Amino acid sequence: MNMGKDYGQMVLRIAIGSMFLVSGIRKLINPEGIVGLLTSLNFVFPVFLGWITLISELTFGLLLIVGWKVRYSVIPLIIVILVALFFVAIPKLDINLISFLVVSLAGLFDIAFSDARKKIKTQTKKYRYE
Repeated sequence: MNMGKDYGQMVLRIAIGSMFLVSGIRKLINPEGIVGLLTSLNFVFPVFLGWITLISELTFGLLLIVGWKVRYSVIPLIIVILVALFFVAIPKLDINLISFLVVSLAGLFDIAFSDARKKIKTQTKKYRYE
């Protein structure tokens, strides 16, 4: 049963990582899109923030797919989702986008906390047998 849960976590991690990787590649192909969006939302330094978003999605999406430093990779992606949720989806009242972002956010939290649970469980077993 635990083995199935591990596979489920791996599939979730790869799926969400792929989603961010594809989004980052799309932004890399057309960086004017994200810069234009941030400019229209009156963000300060839209070019800088656009490139930070692009690089974050590419880097941390890839790290999620590979499974390296997962707990740390999730944090910037949660920030990207929260910014998109509160500055784009909610003001536009786009229910489909809000739903998508909330489900993605829940997946990221599940990935982050399941990794933490594994570490706690491993440490508990180590101390139990000593």
